Amino acid sequence: MSLVTFAITDGIARLTLNRPDKRNALNAELMDSIVASLREAEARARVVTISGQGPAFSAGADLKAVGAMTTEAEFRAHADRMGSLFATLSDLAIPSISVVTGPALGAGCGMVCAGTLAIAGPGARFGFPELSKGVLPALVVPPLVAVIGERRAFHVLCTETPLTAADAYDLGIVTQLSDTPEDAAEALAHQLADLPPARLQQIRHLVRASATAPAAEARQLATEANVADRLERNATQD
Repeated sequence: MSLVTFAITDGIARLTLNRPDKRNALNAELMDSIVASLREAEARARVVTISGQGPAFSAGADLKAVGAMTTEAEFRAHADRMGSLFATLSDLAIPSISVVTGPALGAGCGMVCAGTLAIAGPGARFGFPELSKGVLPALVVPPLVAVIGERRAFHVLCTETPLTAADAYDLGIVTQLSDTPEDAAEALAHQLADLPPARLQQIRHLVRASATAPAAEARQLATEANVADRLERNATQD
C-alpha cells in the first residue's frame, strides 16, 4: 500500500497521507513520500491540498520508529528528515492547503503550521503533548513560532493545551473554519488555481520573503516586483 495517494487535476494536486492504521504517524518512508509528492506538485500544479486518510490528519512522529533509534546518526537523520519536511512545506513555490478533520498532534501540527493555509473542521484537534512525557518537541518550534509568535508558542508547548479548531483559528494555526472542510478546501483550491499562475507564485514568494527576510530586503523585493509588474502590464498595452 502506498503511504501517500497523489493526483493532479485542473492544476490542483491532492496529497493524502495514507497510514490510517497508524493515525498517519510520520515515519521515514512517509516523510520521504510527502516531500517527493510536494516536489512533484510544485513542478506540475498550481496549488496542493494535504489531508489525512482515516480519523487523524497525523498523530505526529512515529513513536515506535523513533524508539528503535539508538545512535546519534539515526537521531540526526530523523531530525534532518523532519526538518526537511517542514522546510519543503514552508518554502514551496505554490500554496498548500492543509485539510484537518481530526487530530493533528506534535509533528502533525507542525506540518499544519509549516504549510501556507489550513482549513479545520469541527472534529479537528491540535496540540503538542510531549513535554510532560519527557520528550523535547524541538523540531516543531520553528514552524509554530513562525505562525503564532514566541510567547504564545511557549505557552502552548509548556501547558500542552489541547486546542480545538476554534482555538487553533484564534492562534493563527488555522486560517479557515468550516463544517465541511473538504468542500471548503476544494473551493479555495479552485479559486487559487484560477489565478494567473505567475502572479500566484509571485505573491507567494513576496509574502514568504516578507515574513522571513530583513525588512529592508523585503521592501526592496516588493519594490522590484511592483516595477516589473507595471512594466509588463504597460508593455502588453502598447
